[in-house]
Amino acid sequence: MPSPFPDLTLAINISPLQLHDAGLYEQIYAELAQTGAKPDKLKLEITESAVLHNLSAARMALERLDKLGVRISLDDFGTGYTSFSYLKELPISEIKIDRSFIENVDSQKYDDVITQTILGLGRMLGLSVIAEGFENQSQVECLQKMGCERYQGYLFAYPKSPIKSNRYISDYSAI
Repeated sequence: MPSPFPDLTLAINISPLQLHDAGLYEQIYAELAQTGAKPDKLKLEITESAVLHNLSAARMALERLDKLGVRISLDDFGTGYTSFSYLKELPISEIKIDRSFIENVDSQKYDDVITQTILGLGRMLGLSVIAEGFENQSQVECLQKMGCERYQGYLFAYPKSPIKSNRYISDYSAI
C-alpha cells in the first residue's frame, strides 16, 4: 500500500546511548523491511554530544546507517562542542542551526551573521540546512532573505508526543 504522505521524512532524535547500542542498526533495518519505508525518508538526528566521547565508534555506527540509505542530521549545530571535523569525518547529510541563533536572527547582528555563515558553510559542503526554533513570521522572512529554504519551528507545528517502538522511545517530527 503506498504511503499517503510520500514526500514526508520522518526525523527521529537518537540519544548517545542509542547511537552506541549495537542493536540500533538491526532494529532500523528490521523496521524498514517490515514497513516497506524508504530509507532515504528516515532521518536520524544526533547531537554532537552523541559522538563526543567516542568519535570512532560513532563514525562506524553512522557509516553503517548511511550505507543503508538512512540520512544523518547533526542537530543543534553551532552550540556546545561544535567541531568542523565532524562535518568531514561523519556521513552527515544535514545540519540544523540551533534555535539559540534563530531566536533573535531578525534583531541581533551576531545571530544574523552566525546564521548566514552556517547557511553558507552548508551550501559549500553540499549539506542540507534547517533553521530550527523559529516562532514568528519576521524570523521566517529574515531567513528567506538569507537563502534558507528549510525550517522547523512552532510557527508551523508543535512537536509530537513520543512514540514507542520495539526498544526505544523517541521524539519524532515530520519535516
